[in-house]
Amino acid sequence: MMAEDDPRLADAPQSPRTGGKGRGLLLATFGMSFVLSLLRLAGPLFMILVYDRVLPSRSEETLVALFFMLVLLVVASGLIDHARRRIIARFGAQFQERIETQIFQRTPREEFLQRGAVKPTSGLDEVDGLRSFFHSGALLAMMDFFWLPMFVAFIFILHPTIGWVLIGGMALLLADVLLRIVFARDLEDEARAATGRIGELKHMLVSSRDVLRTQEMTAPFKARWLQARRQSRDQAITLRDFTGWFDTFSRQSKQLVHYAVLAVGAWFALRGEMTVGAMVACTFVAVRCLSIADSFFEDLPAMRVALQNWRGLKRILEAKTTADDDLYADHTVPERARLSLVNISVRTGLDATPVLRGVSLNIAAGQVVEITGASGAGKTVLAETLLGIWRRSSGCVLYNGMNTARLSEAESTRIFGYVPEAPSFLSVSIEENITRMVPGPDRERVMEVCRLVALHDRILAMPDGYQTRLDRNASGFSRGERHRLALARALYHQPEVLIIDEADDALRGLLRGPLADEMLAKKAKGHLLLVFSRDPLKLAYATARLSLENGKLKLVKPQSAVKAVAPSAQTASANSAPSPTAPVRTAKVSPLIRGGGT
Repeated sequence: MMAEDDPRLADAPQSPRTGGKGRGLLLATFGMSFVLSLLRLAGPLFMILVYDRVLPSRSEETLVALFFMLVLLVVASGLIDHARRRIIARFGAQFQERIETQIFQRTPREEFLQRGAVKPTSGLDEVDGLRSFFHSGALLAMMDFFWLPMFVAFIFILHPTIGWVLIGGMALLLADVLLRIVFARDLEDEARAATGRIGELKHMLVSSRDVLRTQEMTAPFKARWLQARRQSRDQAITLRDFTGWFDTFSRQSKQLVHYAVLAVGAWFALRGEMTVGAMVACTFVAVRCLSIADSFFEDLPAMRVALQNWRGLKRILEAKTTADDDLYADHTVPERARLSLVNISVRTGLDATPVLRGVSLNIAAGQVVEITGASGAGKTVLAETLLGIWRRSSGCVLYNGMNTARLSEAESTRIFGYVPEAPSFLSVSIEENITRMVPGPDRERVMEVCRLVALHDRILAMPDGYQTRLDRNASGFSRGERHRLALARALYHQPEVLIIDEADDALRGLLRGPLADEMLAKKAKGHLLLVFSRDPLKLAYATARLSLENGKLKLVKPQSAVKAVAPSAQTASANSAPSPTAPVRTAKVSPLIRGGGT
């Protein structure tokens, strides 16, 4: 099955689009900007009529009528300006919602919540940048600048020479902005880097507060914090001092052009080539033109960033749509395999060292598999690869013959339960942690799983019971209790594949004793239990035991309860039933692990 056959992608557009309603909002705003530009000519026309008609005729009635009309037009222009700003704000919100929905629809489950990422998946930073661009007013500045020739033409009609003076002034403003962009770029990068170092320290404080406190690292952390603050302050001052020259030049240039327009207009008025009203109107319109041009030029860097975000977002969406064939490929596996690993290889993110090397394994329904290995052998990587947390350099994970990359969030929640070696929790209630924040929790089931792991009475003894709020480390619980709480969380949704990584003494005791009946019941239902540990648990109901060495699974001499295990990778059986979806690929996979008697 190719990526384009995936139902999640069937109706997904190939690039970021605003949608019909969004385009309508933009067109409406563009039209309102045109009307607003026309209304802003009412002031200059009022000045011409007052100076050239009302004052010579000394008609009070005409002045009152003109002023009343001007008030109506100014109120109308204010309402239109307010309306278009509200429309742009709503357009930005709708754009963000629509594009984020596209991103979530196209992103495979395994690409969500990648290690080191501060957002659920790629593309969201670009969306936030575009929304900020829309809300900043830069888009309105672009629309106003589009209609700027209307005001320039008005001045040229009154007198061409004044029009050229105005164009020269706007050219000065543009040169100022371009020079600032070119020469201040390095300083801006250094200032952003200094600010970023403060952000890194803030993240360190939030994520590693306990390490800083317990390892007495407060003093060096404070020293780094103060140093980062000083560097950020100094870089900001240096940047401000440098760009201040350009800001001053821009302000003074606008004033100079303003006075130049007035002086040239007065010169032509003295010579009788234009009226006093036209001179005053030119001055007023010139100020408006300079304001529009200056706003547009100032927003040029933001427009460049927005264009980069748009192009980056388009590339990300296209990359998410054009999924790699291996990610969605089907493979030939034994007919009764419930869980299959097909040629899995994983490298570390630090130095690309291979951790898993072509791991292949088939597990039938109702099996309990122990996987042992020394510290650093890759047991946690293998466990989290099954969950899609680690990015694979090759291979895939199949469940009932289906690539787990295609699973929806609801399906993966139903299939997988995971107890990590070092459990961590969300800053919500115990109940919400156990239910994984799923709406409408089954409180009877919550208490049932807590009884299974011998935590029910302990939780009820707390003042707020199951509504007690946890921190990241569940500090109110001991280390063993945290593992049991993580097991309760894993059991709540009755997963079909339960994965336990590096069970501590408390969990080992539960698995051998109180939880043995529960595990046997899950086994009878065809569910799987995978237990990773340094030392064998030697569970009486285990059906296979493997060892992970040098990135590969190796056979361990089975106990009396183990009748079959998987040796190193071999070619799949020719009699295996292929997946019903085409195309079918053959791959090197291990023989089927089937249960023995207990």
